[in-house]
Amino acid sequence: MQSARNSRAAAGAPGSAASATVPLIALTGKLLPLFALFFALLGIEALTLHAGFEPAYRGNVLMMVVAAMLFIVAYQSLAALLPLLVRDLALSSR
Repeated sequence: MQSARNSRAAAGAPGSAASATVPLIALTGKLLPLFALFFALLGIEALTLHAGFEPAYRGNVLMMVVAAMLFIVAYQSLAALLPLLVRDLALSSR
């Protein structure tokens, strides 16, 4: 009896604690590769600008990396929120 209950909770059965985290895990799995791609593109752009045009940069590199990560997360959050807000419109995927 106990093992059947544990297997349902692990599978994300409705009413279990794991079912609340399954959509979050799925969303993270979809957004994380895109985050890595966009972060790599920002890195390539920064390297191209500094190698090709050699502008003077007086700032903290770590602060720029954190700002780039927050920028990407903000846009991905808006993109994930948009289908929830326009569920009944033609713009939504449902």
